This record gives sequence, structure tokens and C-alpha cells, in this order.
Amino acid sequence: MLNDARGPERTCKLDLLQVPAFLKCARRALIGVSAAAFALVSPAVSDVVACDLFDEATLSALAGGELKANGSRARQPYNGATISSCQFSAPRKLVRVTLMEYPSAAEARKEYEVSRRDAALVKRVDNVAFRFLVQDEPGMGDRAYAYRLESEQSGVFVLKGNRLFDLNFHFSDAAAGQQAFPLLLERARPAVRAAVRRI
Repeated sequence: MLNDARGPERTCKLDLLQVPAFLKCARRALIGVSAAAFALVSPAVSDVVACDLFDEATLSALAGGELKANGSRARQPYNGATISSCQFSAPRKLVRVTLMEYPSAAEARKEYEVSRRDAALVKRVDNVAFRFLVQDEPGMGDRAYAYRLESEQSGVFVLKGNRLFDLNFHFSDAAAGQQAFPLLLERARPAVRAAVRRI
């Protein structure tokens, strides 16, 4: 005996004289069970996009100068994920926020692990070697790390459930960017934790 998908009060009773009717009823029951199981294991679809995670005032305070937002609520498919991005800019400064949503938490975690591993490798651009300096950051989502490129970029990369987001600071003055990193990271931690709560 199976519960019909139309409600627990409807059951599928096997009658050898009405086998087709039983199979039709059982099929509805199995479809209902499958739909319920999918709802339990599938991540909730979020309306949050990158521009929702930080506001101009917060990032302006972090970057040490007034920034203007330039973004939209548009989402784009990319490499198995759905991504949105938002930029906050000022002369000689750029802050970029990228939010990536994957079909499952396992896929997001795999992408995080690849990013975390690759961030510590030496990169070569125009035959110049760069290295990301990386440190894990506890208390931000499921996992997070902060990074600083040996030039002018720094940021925080966060995993939470089936989502990843990257808060990236870019300073035209490489020396100033490197010197600002410890203070920038200290100031950014509360803002990042607040952003994590929004996704």
C-alpha cells in the first residue's frame, strides 16, 4: 500500500483485477516522494545578488575614500554557476564584489578548494612572477581565506553553503595597497561577517 501524492488519506491498494489503476496510483505516489526528497536536499534559491552584500558607505570606509557603486541585479551563467558582480570605484581604487551560486554545496566546496590551492601558487604575467599571500580566516561562513597579491590586489574569498563570494580590493599604487592590507583586513572582517549573514 502506498500513499497517493494527492494526500496521505488516499492510498494505492493492490487489486489483481485492477493492476493498471494500481500502477497509475503508485506512479503518482513515487513522483510525490521524489519531489519531497528533492526539496529537502536542494539548496534554496536566493534573490540576493552581489550588490546586496555591501553598500557604498561600508566599502568607502574600508578603502579610505568615497566609492561609487556600478552594478546591476543581472545574473549570468558561468562555469556551472550563476554569478553576479558589483563594482565600487574611485580614482586609483576599485572594489569588486562577485557572488557565485552553484547547484549544490559540494560543487561550491570543490571550487573553493581549487581556488584556495591555486591562490598560493606563483603566477606569471608578462614574464613577471607574482605570488598570492594567503591566510585562512575563521568565523566567516563555512570557510574563508584572505589574500594579498604581491602587487596591488587583496581581498577575502568566502564559502557558505552552495555560494561563494569574493571581495576584491585593487589599488593603483602597489606599495600603498600592500601597506594597507593588514589594516584593511582588520576593518573588513566585521563587514564580511555581516555579508555572510545576507546569503
